[in-house]
Amino acid sequence: WNDMIQLSYIINSNDFISNFINNIDKWQEVFDSNEPHKLSYPSPCNHMTPLQKLCLLRVLRRDKIEYAIQDFITYYLNDLYIQPPSFDLRGCYNDSDASIPLIFILSSGSDPNKDLDVLANDMKMSTRLHRIALGQGQGKKAAQLIEKGIANGDWVLLQNCHLSISWMSTLEQICENNLESLSSNDTSNSTFRLWLTSMPSDSFPISILQNGIKITKEPPKGLKQNLKNTYIKLDNSILTSCYKSDKKLAYQRLLFSLSFYHAIVIERKRFGPLGWNIPYEFNDTDFDISSAQLLLYINSYDEIPYKVLQQLVSVVNYGGRITDDKDMRTSDILISKYMNSKIIQDDYSFSNSKIYHSILPNADSPIDSYVDYIDSLPLHAEPEVFGM
Repeated sequence: WNDMIQLSYIINSNDFISNFINNIDKWQEVFDSNEPHKLSYPSPCNHMTPLQKLCLLRVLRRDKIEYAIQDFITYYLNDLYIQPPSFDLRGCYNDSDASIPLIFILSSGSDPNKDLDVLANDMKMSTRLHRIALGQGQGKKAAQLIEKGIANGDWVLLQNCHLSISWMSTLEQICENNLESLSSNDTSNSTFRLWLTSMPSDSFPISILQNGIKITKEPPKGLKQNLKNTYIKLDNSILTSCYKSDKKLAYQRLLFSLSFYHAIVIERKRFGPLGWNIPYEFNDTDFDISSAQLLLYINSYDEIPYKVLQQLVSVVNYGGRITDDKDMRTSDILISKYMNSKIIQDDYSFSNSKIYHSILPNADSPIDSYVDYIDSLPLHAEPEVFGM
């Protein structure tokens, strides 16, 4: 209540408190709403500026202030400023040369290895990408690998630099003595790149950080961003890779459903113990294995073996990370919803609100249909879609 009194001074309204008391029923509706930041407030607050509405929402429903701030940014700027950009490793590579190390700053749930493998394949460097996980006794091997890589113009990936603190000073000397002398005009070693991965560490050499290109890949936040992160890596060749013409649509819909399951199990973590008793680090590898198995079994059998796919996805692939028996049961229930024969029917709904549903993609360009549909989804998913 003290905050409300202070707010009356901020909005410069002498009768704000009395109007609030007289319209208490309408304000109760705002307080009870699932989307109070989108409602029109009772008079005279319906003429507030967006900033004043933010202040009022902070007093009434502090849990929705993050959503309101995003609406505020969208109103004055653009929704591009509240959506993280796509991970562009090719752009980072183009900004570098042989003398500049590229440093992946790791965070929980992120793994740059797959993205680096894709880039290496695109650059025809797959056979010339050499990697080593740093640890006890690996420093000498890593130094030899860098020396060989410079000579041959190969890529060298040193993983988990934070686990080899004692060798970091040697790495710093190697970078100062060997890398800085490389010339981007020297075609014999211009293709050389030194890739490093490390968790944030006080022991990581400052000079390497200053001279290198820092790259971080945060796990996507939100159901929409998780789906977008999955489909931005796909293309029409993948979505049409099922060679059975009568199963192409079924494969596309089941793949989207699997993507939805992947996003759901990741995003349930934000609900704490209500989502999972133990927070698990599900990642893209779990999805990649499951999607490959989905394609294999659809191509191999006349009838899609839904029960087998449920077991493989829930128990083997994702379940391999689950240690709590109640969480295992939750995963089994979820996969039964996202891997069944009803999904291949038109307009199968993943939620009671009908916002999230199966679509009929364009036969010529299914990837565009799915990306457009994902872009149309709300930025923030309500708990009902998670089964809450």
